[in-house]
Amino acid sequence: MSHTLEDIEEFEEQRAAYQRKADEEKDSRDYAMREVFATGEHTVQEIADAAGISASSAYTIVQDRLCVITGCPNRVKAKGLCNKHYTQLRRGG
Repeated sequence: MSHTLEDIEEFEEQRAAYQRKADEEKDSRDYAMREVFATGEHTVQEIADAAGISASSAYTIVQDRLCVITGCPNRVKAKGLCNKHYTQLRRGG
């Protein structure tokens, strides 16, 4: 079966739209997770409910969670903060 240029372009547009939607959903889940982590200690089920994901997915994220400071890619050390931000908080900044 031969595809025309229009078929290929349509497929690429559909793929790009699907990827944008997936990225938006992931961003929404990440935001919800950060909001939950920022408010203190919660159960895995509470985190899952807030993010709209399964408890097993939330558990995986909790084990590998990131600092709650927006844009910070570092892993959590304590109180939802990475080492840099936790140290900064302890020093009063």
